[in-house]
Amino acid sequence: MEHPNPQKRDTVLQAALELFTERGFEGTSVPLIAERAGVGVGTIYRYFASKEALVNIVFQNWKTVFHDTMTRNYPESAPVRDRFTFLWQRMTEFATANPVAFAFLEMHHHTPYLDEASYTVATRLVAFLHGFIDDGVGQGLIRPMPKEALVALVFGAFVGLFKEYRTALDPALAAAAEACCWAAIATGKEESP
Repeated sequence: MEHPNPQKRDTVLQAALELFTERGFEGTSVPLIAERAGVGVGTIYRYFASKEALVNIVFQNWKTVFHDTMTRNYPESAPVRDRFTFLWQRMTEFATANPVAFAFLEMHHHTPYLDEASYTVATRLVAFLHGFIDDGVGQGLIRPMPKEALVALVFGAFVGLFKEYRTALDPALAAAAEACCWAAIATGKEESP
């Protein structure tokens, strides 16, 4: 589908992001998105085949930004503990810079209207995190639990902290929370130099 006005398309995507986050998928109508974006309903359908297509594009765009933030300059050869800190700091960076997008991703990550392309994008970040966990477990530094459970422990704690503090998350508190989350998944074994 051709997009003659990328700026108008971006305005629709921003309005959709805000409304899907504020009202959820079911509570957001295409006319409401059009009103927020300052465009006609027909304009939305010129860019997106349906509300489902629109929410999937919003999800894919922001999940890609989240993935890229988490993996950019990832210190592959650094100690596991340092890499955990790096990932926590990157998660904090993304959530603080993009609080609406972070809330949207958290709210919409297990929903029936996500399509195959959205699941493919989401799987990239999961695979990356699972690789980190496999390395830590292999070195005896991370508890040998199901990877999904370990990710849920850390991500769930982060989401709770983010919901409580949003963009006002104090760096000292973020660092203390990171240490607590590491303690929750770590075996306590010291890393070899």
